Amino acid sequence: MRFWLAKIKSYCDSEKLVWLLIFFIVLWKFGGLLQGGLLPGWDTMPHYYGLEQMAKFLSAGHWTGYNMQWFGGFPMFDFYAPLVLTTIASIYLALFKLVPLVIIYRLFIFASIFFFVWTFRFFCLTYFGNKTKYTSFILALAFLFYPKLLANYGLGAA
Repeated sequence: MRFWLAKIKSYCDSEKLVWLLIFFIVLWKFGGLLQGGLLPGWDTMPHYYGLEQMAKFLSAGHWTGYNMQWFGGFPMFDFYAPLVLTTIASIYLALFKLVPLVIIYRLFIFASIFFFVWTFRFFCLTYFGNKTKYTSFILALAFLFYPKLLANYGLGAA
């Protein structure tokens, strides 16, 4: 019994519990990204259209092309850098198109929220030391849930 209590205590003292709490908070707040239907947000659908085009280009063997629906033929990736689209489309093609592209896209957006928290924590630990171990989580969540910025994550709540 003492072994399990010590194991639970060591688990609760670690950052794993904080990350688990952050996961449930983000799931509660941004769970709309994982639901069915249309993609929420301001320009989430145009990005998804670019992602579909990128998947089509990559499956044809090239990573750029023209969109004939814009101005009679416009270079597809002039306005947005194609790295994220190339990454998501590559995952889609690596899974042999078995998982729908929209699911991979939604999961990637959802994972980017955690990447932001991890990046902010890494920044705080690098420049301010270990004393900001848990403060960085609080500051990252405060920035993440700032009401004027909620539209950036596809909720359109601003």
